Order: sequence, then structure tokens, then C-alpha cells
Amino acid sequence: MSSIPTLDPSTLLGCRNAPPKCQNICGMFFPENGQYEGLTPLTKCVVCDCFAASHIHPISSTPNIKTPAQTTEESSKPKPFPSGSATAETISSSRPNIKNSTNFSASPFRDHVKQRDQRRDEGSADTKVTSESTAEPQNPCKRRFEPADAERKEKFENITGRPKKKKKTSASATFKTPAPGPPPAKPTEFHIGLYGKPSFVDHGTAKRPSLSEWQILWTADRIRKIFILPDATHADIMGAIEVAFVDFLPPVAEHTIRFRILQSIVVGRGQSAILKLLESDSLTVNNLLVASLTTRPKGVPIKLASNLVYITLPAGAADIDEVVKSPNEPIKSKQKGKKNCRKPMEVSDDSNSEESDQDSGKEESNDTQVLTLQPPEFNMLKRLIYNMHGPKGTDIKYDWWSPALKSHWIYIGFGSTGTRAAKWLEKMEDMINHSKTSDPAYQDAFTHMVEILQDNILSDCEMLVNLASTISVWTPTDYDTFTTTFALGPSGMDLLVTCLEKVYSKAEAAGPFFLTQLAKDFPNVYKGICELPNALLGLVEYFRKNTLRELWDPKNGFSELLAILRNSGEKLPLGSLTSLFRHDLSSIDLRGFSYHDIREGLQQAFGHLSNSSRINISALSRGTSGLHGFYSEFVEHVLDKMSNGHQQYNKIYNLFATLCQALVRAIEAFLQNRSRSTSPNIPLSASTASPTPTTTHSSHSRIAAATKFADRALHLTWATFVHELMRDFPHPLLSKRVQANTLQGLPRRKQAIKLLKAYHPDQNVNATPEWREITLILAQAIGAAHV
Repeated sequence: MSSIPTLDPSTLLGCRNAPPKCQNICGMFFPENGQYEGLTPLTKCVVCDCFAASHIHPISSTPNIKTPAQTTEESSKPKPFPSGSATAETISSSRPNIKNSTNFSASPFRDHVKQRDQRRDEGSADTKVTSESTAEPQNPCKRRFEPADAERKEKFENITGRPKKKKKTSASATFKTPAPGPPPAKPTEFHIGLYGKPSFVDHGTAKRPSLSEWQILWTADRIRKIFILPDATHADIMGAIEVAFVDFLPPVAEHTIRFRILQSIVVGRGQSAILKLLESDSLTVNNLLVASLTTRPKGVPIKLASNLVYITLPAGAADIDEVVKSPNEPIKSKQKGKKNCRKPMEVSDDSNSEESDQDSGKEESNDTQVLTLQPPEFNMLKRLIYNMHGPKGTDIKYDWWSPALKSHWIYIGFGSTGTRAAKWLEKMEDMINHSKTSDPAYQDAFTHMVEILQDNILSDCEMLVNLASTISVWTPTDYDTFTTTFALGPSGMDLLVTCLEKVYSKAEAAGPFFLTQLAKDFPNVYKGICELPNALLGLVEYFRKNTLRELWDPKNGFSELLAILRNSGEKLPLGSLTSLFRHDLSSIDLRGFSYHDIREGLQQAFGHLSNSSRINISALSRGTSGLHGFYSEFVEHVLDKMSNGHQQYNKIYNLFATLCQALVRAIEAFLQNRSRSTSPNIPLSASTASPTPTTTHSSHSRIAAATKFADRALHLTWATFVHELMRDFPHPLLSKRVQANTLQGLPRRKQAIKLLKAYHPDQNVNATPEWREITLILAQAIGAAHV
């Protein structure tokens, strides 16, 4: 093992480590043990705490490192010291004898520092003179390279933080690409469709697939894309098609020819194109292009099915598609007294050719069904929740009702989701109409649309769908989950239904291409969106069945009539099936009569429709032949079943609302007179009843809520005031309700005029006393708020 070399003390001068590595800027090496004999490169300096190797300043190009033997031999010889270097005398004299000192102070340390600085300056000067006199080109005192110096210099120069300007390269330095050679041959794109009725081809009755049949082929993955080079041979073309449909073709051992190529031929004007075999032993790309001239159905974008060519299975193979009729059986005419003069299995069809464009009015085959996203349960769901309302005012709150500006945690995101989905579908519809379905932009839009359907609709409704699927075996935990997740109202189920309505309408407008692609690539998403309304409808029906109808019926006469019939209906006389009132009601047909006919029939049965004092006393009865039967047969039909898109629906709705309000007042007066009557034998009639209606607790709370709202009017902005007014105090008559869209864009003064036309007391002279008192308060609030 080799021994550690020793260093010559004469070569140990100032420390060569630059700050921050050496903070003391040591000018001379002082060993930590005070002994200058036997110094090694790992001996530390007592001043700067650096190793002796960092203090080496050799006089020659190589350090003077001696072995311990050489050091022993030369220890007795006097050692010359360079000018400015440490000697025994300087070392002993530079450090005072602290033991002999009686008074210690900081002055010896200051003197030592001054002497050290002086020696450092003298040493650097002598070294500089020595280095200039020598022939060595290198400077031993030169500061060594520090990687951090370049970084600090760069940061200092770019102190403003601005990016450096790129240097402009000269024109001569620009790389010039060599001239390109001839471009390679570009392959031709073909779409190959597998026609699933080879028996029709054998009998010569195969027809070109219609649009709906083409959709079925696309959904079943029987239309596939291949690329063929322009110089491809017959074997290359047949091999490319065979590889694309290897999962549909029969084994090679059974058939030498595994498939046959078809071409579309237009027979004549007014007749559908037929499919015939393309007989050729030397197929080329041009032969396939000619065979695809009239194969694409009308309505399919050219980029979706460019160069469409049909193939079929070998002769004698079984049909893939289910055949309802025999190929040779003629189609019977549906018109009476006329014979079918068409040939067997001739069905009018559309195509993209000039000949078939004249046949666009012909109907397609009825044995297929066009894809659709909106199920019939959606319209039933919309109609069922149309007239479902929550409590009026803010005093009473229900978990199942989510009013405006108080969105439920499940339904809060469906408003923005519907808007985003509509925009993406409109963008896709535009690209489909302009045949840009192969562009990357369309694929991005389709991907975004699928993400919206999956992540923002189906995922958020997953809890509701699971509840609907197990509604017959609910546990108490499931019922608690239902009460916390199910919510009606403008910020509840209405948001979800509106979102689905936008998706369904825009998806139908996008056309069959989008629906077919969605059903083919994402069948679970397509099925989930189609089945979602059915699950929501089941939850709504469960809620209606297990909740009092008076709680969710409209609060402008309907709910009040149900409440008084439930609380005081037993005090009314029992209705008779043979009474005149029942006879008059049975003559009214809500499904076939107009508004005027219904109004006359109701007035004949009740005597009057708005004046409670003039209602027939025989109409104030209970049971299925009385007011209970009237509500279940007529009022519920108007609220739940009558088409709300009917042009006279609002008039009929207001007619029944006014009648229900009058019946509430008439029943209250009837019960009040009955309680005051001293003799039970005296017959009561509506003429003896006091025409002044009583004020219930609910009317007091409504008036108090209106007063509280009017007090806050001066502290609200105009937009907030109008929003809360239409939300909390809608007009009882639908025809007089102010819609938010009618106020948009109008100045504040004109908006106030429209509101006063609905809420001014002079415009509500025939309303209930409660509503007249409320309008008096609201009219004053409108006048004070719009200033």
C-alpha cells in the first residue's frame, strides 16, 4: 500500500477557493495542528478550514511533492522561504504569547488581520513578477473556472427578464432541401359493404340498399374501408377485400370463391336500382370506381361512404339478413280496388345519382327502422311535470321542490350541459351537411359530445337510474336516498328535462349519420340516453302516487280545492248519480269540445264560473258524483293529460282555475252558514250564504309575504326585483303572466308598464279578494322600485 505524500510548506500560500466556497479569503496556510512537518494534501487550514491541496501554489509546473524519506533527509537543511511566505519567525511573531499577556483585548486580532492582508498583497505582487519573468504561458495565480460564474453573469446581463432576441441567420446559412423526386402513388379509398341476401342475387331480385338498410349495415360493421393502389392487380384487390371481411366469409375449404362483387345498375326511370354480379377476371381500380357510381344512398355524405362497392357471399350460401318474404313473392298493394303492377320485391328508393334523384318522393322499405334517440316516454315525462308546482312563498319548504336560484346539488350542472351539448351538435350538423365528417374537427366534436353524454348526463343521473331499477324492493336507506336526490322545480327536474330536450332535438337535426355512429361506436351511451327518460318517469310516478296531490298541484285554485275537499269534504252532502249536476257534467267532452263548448257545459252544470254566490247548491256535493268526481275526471285531465301545445289550452286552463277558486269560496261560505244555522231542518242554499269569503291562514301568509317583499324593494336592484316578483308572485291566470323573455331589451320604464298591466288592482277587479289585496301591495312596490 503506497504512503500518503507530504507537501512542501513553501508551496502553500493563499487559498485558491473563491467565494462562496471560501468565505475568509485566506492569504496564507496555517495548519490546524501548528506543525509544518509532514503536511499532507488533506491537512486543514485553521483560518479558512480548507484543505492544504487548495493552498498549493507551485513555483514550477508540477507541485513539489516529496515522500516521507526525502523529507527526513532534508529536514536538517535550512529551507528557503519565498518573499511574503510564512517562516518560523513570522509565524511566532505574528501570534502574540497570550499566556504571558496580562490584559487581553481585540487589538492583537486586528493586528493579525492587517498583517495577513499585507502579506497577501505582497505575495500576489511577487507572484505576478515571478510569473511574468518565467516563460510559462499559464498564470498559476489565475482564478480557476467556476460554472456558477457564467450563470450569474447571464442573470446580471438580463436583469430585466426579457427574452433574448434570436439571431438572424444569413441566407447562405439556411439549409436548402434537395429537390423532391416524383411523389409516390396515392392509394384510392373504397368502402366495401357486405350485402346479406345472396339468394336475392341468385334470383336477380336484389335491390340496392336504402338509407335505413344502409344504417343497419353500418351499425353491424358490415361497411369497411380499404385502400387500393392504382396499379393493383386482380389478386391484390381480391386479397384486400378478403382480409377486410375474413370474419364474415365462409372457410376456404367449402368455397373456392369466398365472395362475389356486385355493381349497381339503374334499370329505368321510376324504378329502383338493382344489384348484379360484376363478372370480370381482371379487376382494376377503374372497374371498382365504375361499380360504385350509383351505390351510395341519398342522404349519406360522400366522405362517409366514398366509392361504395357491395359484395355478397358465394352462390348457395345462407342469407345473413332475415328475409320476411320469398324473393319471388310479389308485394301486395295496400290500396283497395287496384292491382299491383310492379315487379316482385320492387321498392322505391333514393340514391345520389341523377336518375334516382327524381324518385326521392318514393317511400323506403318498411322492414327496417330508422334510429332515433328520443324515446316516447320523454314526452310523457315532460307532460307529467308540466303542472307540478311547489309551495308558494318562502315560509313553507319541501325537500322535493327546488325553486329558482336554489339549485339542487344533482341538477345544478344540467343547465350548462344542455347548452354545451346543443353547440357541439350544431357544429357537427354543419360539418355533416358540408361533407366534412372525415375532418379531424368532426372527430374532435364527436368525442366531446360523447364525453358530455357519458360524464355530464349519465354519470350524474346514475343514482336516479339505480333507484328506478330497484323501486319495487326499496329499503329504508333507498327511500332516504330518494328523498335527498329527487327534486322537482325550476332548479330540479326541469333542468334535466330541458337538457335532454336540447340533446334530443339537436341530435335528430344532426341526422342519421351521428345517431348511427353513436350507436355503433358507443352502444352503452346510446342505450343509456334512450332509457334515461323511462327511469325518470318511474320516479315521478312513484312520487305522485305517494304524495298528496294538493301539495304539488298548481296553487291558483286547484290545490286549494283539493285541500278543502280533503279537510271538510265530509260535511258536504253526498252527490247522486241521477242528479241534474251529474247529468250536465256527463255531457261535456274535453277531448272533442272547443273552449266555448266546454265553458257553456260548465256554466250549465255549476250555474256560474267565477261568482261563488251564484253557484248551484246542488253542485256543492261530495263523492264520485260530486266535486271529488269532477276533480278526478275533468280537472286532472286538464292538468295531466290534455295537450299543453293545444292552441286553446291556456284558455281552458284559466277557465278551470277560475272555477276552482270560486268553488273554494262557495264551499267556505256553505260551511260557515251551516255552522251558524240553529235548525238542521232548514235547507241551505247558495243564495242564503254570505257572499263575502273568509280569509284563511294561507291568504294571511301570502299577504304578509307580499308586504315583506315590498319593504325590500328599495334595497334590491331592478333585475333582482323583477326576478323575485315573477318567481314568488306569478299571476293566477296564465294569460296574464309576464314572461321573462318579453322584458328583455326593454328600458326599465317600459318593463314597469308591462308589470303594472298584470299586477295593477284595476286589471284584477274580478280576482279573489286576497289577490286584489296582494296586487295593491305589489303595484306600489313596482312604482317605487323602477324609479
